Amino acid sequence: MVESPIYRKGEELKPWQRAFVSLFLKHRELYGCVRLLLADEVGVGKTLSMAASAMLSCLLDDGPALILTPATLCDQWQVELKDKLGIPSAVWLSNRKMWRDHNGHLIRTRGAEDIVRCPFRIGIVSTGLLFRRTDEYDLLLNRRYGTVILDEAHKARMTRGITGTGSPTNLLEFMRKVAERSKHVLLGTATPVQTHIEELWDLLDILNRGADFVLGRPYSTWANPDKALAVITGKQLIVDEQETWELLRNPLPPAHEGQLFDHIRSDLGIRKDQFFSDKPVTDLDQFTRDELHDLLETQNEGLAFLQLNNPILRHTVLRKRQMLEELGLIDKIPVDIWPSTKEPLGIFDGNGLPTTPEFDRAYEAAMDFTSAIKRRGAGFMENMMLQRICSSIASGISTAKTLLKKRVPQEDSENDLEFFANAPEINEASAEASHLKRLIEHLEARYCF
Repeated sequence: MVESPIYRKGEELKPWQRAFVSLFLKHRELYGCVRLLLADEVGVGKTLSMAASAMLSCLLDDGPALILTPATLCDQWQVELKDKLGIPSAVWLSNRKMWRDHNGHLIRTRGAEDIVRCPFRIGIVSTGLLFRRTDEYDLLLNRRYGTVILDEAHKARMTRGITGTGSPTNLLEFMRKVAERSKHVLLGTATPVQTHIEELWDLLDILNRGADFVLGRPYSTWANPDKALAVITGKQLIVDEQETWELLRNPLPPAHEGQLFDHIRSDLGIRKDQFFSDKPVTDLDQFTRDELHDLLETQNEGLAFLQLNNPILRHTVLRKRQMLEELGLIDKIPVDIWPSTKEPLGIFDGNGLPTTPEFDRAYEAAMDFTSAIKRRGAGFMENMMLQRICSSIASGISTAKTLLKKRVPQEDSENDLEFFANAPEINEASAEASHLKRLIEHLEARYCF
């Protein structure tokens, strides 16, 4: 079903894309619902992997599919679905409050309320609606879905400061709720961690909603990033039987993952569709306990037992381009580094482009601003602020002025919406405002804006 329409165009899913679709079907059969984080590197083809999975879900009558993606990628999703898989879809046009089908035809509606009446089984909606929390936000939450896909999923996160705590973005809050109303949830991002490792757990928490076989029931060790990381990275080597059992029983791995888990389920009489046990480790047969001891004392290629058997690996898929190149599955992209260090050009300082004193002082002001704002739990703004000032002088000035006015742009740009909608209020007399004004002054003095 996946490959037939693609072969008619002389193309096919790549092996790693077929592997993801196969994993989707395997989890669907095993758990009854799918919860996967696809973290493939940029350029590997995440869109087609998830699109093919959504197509199969619809063909198997699991329910309608909702694809949430930045506005700039909505057309790409629709084109991939049509050209690669040969299936129709509709994109919701937020500014016109109507659907546009895969042939470019506009389908008139009564307004925002018809966002829940997609004319096709697959609907594509911009995440900008969720950042702004428009009327469509609550309307979408009133429906149930067969499959929900979130592209650029790293934007669904907590806003964290230097304390590591904060509040959820509107997108994260939405995804937590919609996951409980969805049979399958697929999250796609090449950068699951932006500034804090805990951001990975924001995504895993979404997957766990309505499906506690991912991280387990409440108080599971795996749901706590501080404790789980020590085990996953091997910093904490677990060899104690009781401690290991606490990690294995919640959630309990499926039988097919290893002979040990098959024996555990057999010993305790646990059905294949159950992924939790409240029984003590002493209820296991002695043979099974001996098997567990042997596995705890044995390392596989330098990795401990729990480093290879944990829910984070179970529900995360990551393929790196270099790995695929080494396997001969994808062609290498030749790269010429320019400027060459052997033939330096006069305008370059080593491999870098020198900047003006005014820009240097403006950059220092931007750094001072981000340091100050991080103390208020807005650490997510640091990278975005520096990206803007380095992208263009006009962007740096516009961003600083918009922050001072606390005005959320109306254009459907998720980067802008996330940045400004979640930015804390800037007091006119605060040090943060002073840094922004200094930034503007230095840039305008040099570039006459």
